Amino acid sequence: MDKKNLREILERLSKGTISVDDTLEKLRHLPFEDIRFACIDHHRSLRRGVSEVIFGEGKDSEDIIAIMDSMVRQGENILVTRLSSRKAESVKGRFPESVYHKKSRTLTLIADKTGV
Repeated sequence: MDKKNLREILERLSKGTISVDDTLEKLRHLPFEDIRFACIDHHRSLRRGVSEVIFGEGKDSEDIIAIMDSMVRQGENILVTRLSSRKAESVKGRFPESVYHKKSRTLTLIADKTGV
């Protein structure tokens, strides 16, 4: 979640177009979400200006996909590094809109295209 997303949620709450319970649900995983095998820093983009990076080497495709699922729910842009082409195929099966960059062995999934 970045400043723009947080501001939007708070403005919607202020205007009454979203309930307090819905707002709490959207903010529930800030700043960190523990998904057993990874602790995802959803607050990083607020502090640093960019989302957390997923280090793909040493992780199963399923783990990478689970981390990405969590980040997508928060509207975060995603960068996966050190990703083999085999793992990238699995990830693209779940996120066909992602882009694999073979030469750099990275995969990106851009949720917020305004900052690109």
